[in-house]
Amino acid sequence: QQEQTATDQQEQTATNQQEQTTTDQQEQTATDQQEQATADQQEQTATDQQEQTATDQQEQTATDQQEQTATDQQEQTATDQQEQTAADQQEQTATDQQEQTATDQQEQTATNQQEQATIDQQEPATDQQEHGTTDQQEQ
Repeated sequence: QQEQTATDQQEQTATNQQEQTTTDQQEQTATDQQEQATADQQEQTATDQQEQTATDQQEQTATDQQEQTATDQQEQTATDQQEQTAADQQEQTATDQQEQTATDQQEQTATNQQEQATIDQQEPATDQQEHGTTDQQEQ
């Protein structure tokens, strides 16, 4: 009986140890899996955030560039229009001045010609008056 009891106790102890070892291994495996899953999620979240940030920055940069380009084009167009308007006004002013000068010269020439014609017409009568007075004095 003592030997049987000792044998039974040894067998029970061995069984208990095996069961405990199995339980410990299962618990450790579950813990390891949870920790690994958490680490994987953290890494994936960080990667996703980096990728989203990079995408957002690229989109914002593209938007900013488009807006700046549009603004630059508007400013350049306004400047070009102002410069063209000024150039057109200068050309028109010069043309107007040339035309007015030509008109003034034509009018002045015509006036001078009229005045000279009038003087030319009056001169023979003046000569006759002066000559007639001289003839009367001589007589």
